[in-house]
Amino acid sequence: MAFRRALYLTLAFVALARSTSLMDEAEEVRIVNITEPIIHFTTTVAGTNQDVTIDNNDYNQLSNVDPADSHLNSDEGIQALGKQYAGVGAGVSTGVSTEFTTDELQSCTGENDYCKDSNQYARKENQRVEIDEDLYERLVYFSKACCMTNCISDGLLFQNKTLREGGCPQHLKFCSAEEDNPTVNNTHVEMVLSADRGEMGTGYVIVDHPKNVIIIAFRGSSTRQDWFNDFQIFPTNYAPGSLAEYNNLVESGKIDACEDCKIHRGFYRFRETLGRQFLHKVDSIFETYPTYNIVVVGHSLGAAMASIAAIELKLRGYEPTVFTYAMPRIFNGSLKAWIDKLFHTERIHEESIKAGKLMYRGGYFRIIHNQDYIPMVPPFYDSAGLEIFIKKIELPHLIEDLEYRGKSTSAFDYSGFEPNTFEYVQDWLHMYEHRAYFILIKDCSGF
Repeated sequence: MAFRRALYLTLAFVALARSTSLMDEAEEVRIVNITEPIIHFTTTVAGTNQDVTIDNNDYNQLSNVDPADSHLNSDEGIQALGKQYAGVGAGVSTGVSTEFTTDELQSCTGENDYCKDSNQYARKENQRVEIDEDLYERLVYFSKACCMTNCISDGLLFQNKTLREGGCPQHLKFCSAEEDNPTVNNTHVEMVLSADRGEMGTGYVIVDHPKNVIIIAFRGSSTRQDWFNDFQIFPTNYAPGSLAEYNNLVESGKIDACEDCKIHRGFYRFRETLGRQFLHKVDSIFETYPTYNIVVVGHSLGAAMASIAAIELKLRGYEPTVFTYAMPRIFNGSLKAWIDKLFHTERIHEESIKAGKLMYRGGYFRIIHNQDYIPMVPPFYDSAGLEIFIKKIELPHLIEDLEYRGKSTSAFDYSGFEPNTFEYVQDWLHMYEHRAYFILIKDCSGF
């Protein structure tokens, strides 16, 4: 059964890679060998083979489980394991389907009347929190900012220019039309980050002067290196790049130490890029505009990069607001809890409930589209922050299509997902829903 769960996890991340523009060019993605306890598959992309293997030791590391623990041979044990590592209410299919709908999820995961009543009350309480027009416009604006990162791959984003002066492509209304972007003449491209070979973290920094905001945006998976890092799904110990600042904050009692904190290995490689290319450069930009707000955004892989960058900025004394779109899970439970404390998630939630509208400044928010399954994988990781849910499937997404869901975590159901349905994974994981966030976030066009 552990083997079967590892296989499902692997296939889900194949689908995550397939959601990128790189995988549109994939010639082949196929399982080569399935012999318990090893899963080995290869992908052929642009004529280059990439091998991915999950063996028993890797899987045990992922789930942090003693392989001799006999209770894992039971459905009850696997269901408990799924809940422990996937956050509240993960659905794991092991012959017995364990489904928890989003309606049932908050802090209580049981099937008894007490849990159902508690979760229904929590959801009603969340629904009283309004997403106002100001926040809606920002969510649309930042989704376009996420999409603009795709222009970097085409060499169409330029430093030291405003958007209207050619800082970004003029075929985009976001970069040329005041009726679509009223601040286009006074939004300046301060920095373009293009990751070196073997690194991660392509993105940019722009300054919108009329809005008094510095926007840092990271690109989703695009290159072969980005794609391959998506597969490095096993956990590694988390340590911040701004270690001296972190230690000072812990020693002074301003923040808690992050104990037993683990993070998705592939995405965590971005921290190395941060130290060399990013943090010292953005410090000077922030010093130039000390009164401006800071917003960090990204879609999919870019959302994971945005989260890691925002943590570093927080440790360095800044107060970024984080908006992630379609972000996969990358934190273990300890790291999720630490991040929620760092960004005052509980306080912002309570203030929003009291005010009757979402108080978003300085918070960490994840935007999730209905039937986008990528934010629910890998199932042994967790999501931080507060959730804004897009209810409507098709574009356009209007303000009435949004719902505040607070601290709830969407559930994932593997039922019906078998190896022989692999060729249908892209449809099964709903790639349209993964790209459709106010606009279609796919390439350097259409916004």
